[in-house]
Amino acid sequence: MDKNELLSMLPILVGGMLVETNFILDRRIKIKSRKETKDELQKIKEQFIPKDKDYQKYNFPIIKYAILNKEENEKLLDMSKKLEEKPKIYQFYQKLSQEIKIDHLTNFLTNAQTVTVSNEKLTMTKRIIEIENGLIKFAEYNPNKNEITIYHNFVKSAINHELLHLASFNSCTQQVGLSYYDHEENKILIGKGITEGYTELLNRRYFNSKNLSYPKLKKIAELIELFYEDKKDMEADFFHANFYNLLAHLTQSISYDEAINMLIDTDYILYHPHDNKYFKNIKENMYSLYSQNHSKSEKETFKVKAKLK
Repeated sequence: MDKNELLSMLPILVGGMLVETNFILDRRIKIKSRKETKDELQKIKEQFIPKDKDYQKYNFPIIKYAILNKEENEKLLDMSKKLEEKPKIYQFYQKLSQEIKIDHLTNFLTNAQTVTVSNEKLTMTKRIIEIENGLIKFAEYNPNKNEITIYHNFVKSAINHELLHLASFNSCTQQVGLSYYDHEENKILIGKGITEGYTELLNRRYFNSKNLSYPKLKKIAELIELFYEDKKDMEADFFHANFYNLLAHLTQSISYDEAINMLIDTDYILYHPHDNKYFKNIKENMYSLYSQNHSKSEKETFKVKAKLK
């Protein structure tokens, strides 16, 4: 199957290296309904929002990241030089380091030393493509194996998207990007949506990615970024895999439960990207929350970015 054949069957890009498909490779795969997804997310929401409404104990101070000393800085520079043996990864690093201080690239430089990148051909019979809720993967980063798999080489921005995941994975805490990984349940409970959306936003911002992946999640991430006084702080939180700092910044202007609801709603869009009504409601709700503590000009900027009338 060539590129044109594939694209004729996969007309709409909806995910960071994920594509919605009008056909299913394996009829045994069950796609979750919107109600099933909402029910699952409601259970997760109840884990994060206590019934007693006592949010005082959920006061998250904003963590300021330490500036590296000379010895630490030299160690990271030595690690970066070793990447010259991996041309594609080194090229990625050179561009990324122009945008992000090396102080925030410890996770990237650590993971990049041992990461493996492999290519898998699109083979229908072998079912190399994985299906997740009706979405086809273009590529993926497996943090447990520190391995990137590219399924379709013609998607040039796939490697950058996955390297951004690698750059935001803390192997010590097992946290990735702006999501929260629960060690007891051994899975990410919240923040998949904002992580994928923000990853693709940075892919577009840093690497001029032209793909149409995650359009709705990317837009939500762009709007959440406006809740930060400085977008560079959100970038730092992403590369430090600091979910708590995301909450800390959001709760500077909205309540804890409002922040959790916003992130849970974003996760829903990850699984149901064509629920346009839900997406519109998210943007309107975010605008309402943003309007409570921001100036008239800031509200107008938000409204324009959200494409609200």
